[in-house]
Amino acid sequence: MGCGGGNPKPAGGGEAPQPAPAGGSLAGREWSLTSLGGAPAEAGNGGKPATLTFSDADNRVSGFAGCNRLAGTYQAKGDSLRIGPLALTRMACPSGMELETKFGAALDAARSYRITGNRLDLMGETGVVASLEAK
Repeated sequence: MGCGGGNPKPAGGGEAPQPAPAGGSLAGREWSLTSLGGAPAEAGNGGKPATLTFSDADNRVSGFAGCNRLAGTYQAKGDSLRIGPLALTRMACPSGMELETKFGAALDAARSYRITGNRLDLMGETGVVASLEAK
């Protein structure tokens, strides 16, 4: 991918910024969903945003999908990213189910990622499928 943040280059390095490498840049932060497919993301149940947290130690991902909690695995190499399989709790919520369905589809479609500052873009075959912000 041609855009990215990643580790800053030394002054005078002359190299264009590269996508953040997988692993440490994804992990250690909670990412909150800000948009899906280019449209602002709605809030989930209780007014909470969908979230993701990545763990380098065991390649696990967890979070809030809009109604239910999610947990599963991920594989990252370079800027390539595959999320899943995922398991979700099975609560019935008065709101957030539509968000959960769309967020799950975006996670399934993600094939790569790009980090720019505090923003994480999950990229599918045709472009950005979801954007999240580190909190």
